[in-house]
Amino acid sequence: MTLDAPFTRIQHLSAQVAPSLLPTCKLVLYVQPHQVLYVLISPDEKLIACYECKNSQGISSDMFLRFVFERETLLRKPFLSCQVYTSEPLFSLIPEAHYRQEEAHSLARLLLDGAVFPEDVFSVRVPPLHIRVLFAVSPPLLHLLNHYVSSYTIHHICEVSLHLGRHLANSPSSLILHLQKDHIMITAFREGKLSLCNVYPFRSIPDALYFVQVGRRVSGLEHPDIPVFVLGDIGERGKQQNDLWEYLPDMQIPQQFLEVSSEDMTHTAYWRYAFLAVDE
Repeated sequence: MTLDAPFTRIQHLSAQVAPSLLPTCKLVLYVQPHQVLYVLISPDEKLIACYECKNSQGISSDMFLRFVFERETLLRKPFLSCQVYTSEPLFSLIPEAHYRQEEAHSLARLLLDGAVFPEDVFSVRVPPLHIRVLFAVSPPLLHLLNHYVSSYTIHHICEVSLHLGRHLANSPSSLILHLQKDHIMITAFREGKLSLCNVYPFRSIPDALYFVQVGRRVSGLEHPDIPVFVLGDIGERGKQQNDLWEYLPDMQIPQQFLEVSSEDMTHTAYWRYAFLAVDE
């Protein structure tokens, strides 16, 4: 961990990546206002490095992101590809059969933000579910990406939970909770079909728990045997009081997360970053 920068930097995996290997690796970033996670994926689809930059100084999110892109020189290296996930809380899922690209901007103004510009609107296909994720990206973030990253594709973080739900083959019905600093994303699959994917703001853990119970109810997943999976900004089980583990002790961390790397990740908070390497 380093404190000589306007943010705190944590290296979760200890592997040192040779510069000659970088052009064969995939870079995956997850950009949030309070932190940036980025991982490197090797040619054999294994997670080999992970870095977390946290806004520990309380500076504005725009300034924080600019410092990260300026100081983290690894982000400007040549990679095989670069995927950027955004955590924008406003997004919409649209059935593929009803989506028209020429209507993306008008749909975004109707569903997301009435003042959004066409160049800030993106959509991503999720073929197995036959849906499109429609979302807008803030202009300051797009400016930074275009300035510092040579080539990238933009995605929404909800795609991770959507793909993860399909991988939980032994659990056709499940609830997936993705915790962020002050939001919780709840994704529900009932008998293999998507029934809910939404983000809820919260101020306290009881607030988040309320939304979890509402998500269970509206998705018809109230039976206690329905598994609940968790990822993201959550502490280790039993380490803190008044956290989500206290209220939902049967939550599980997806086993797939331990399979994405050849390195032993159990000594790290792998549920905070391993989801970025889950294969689609």
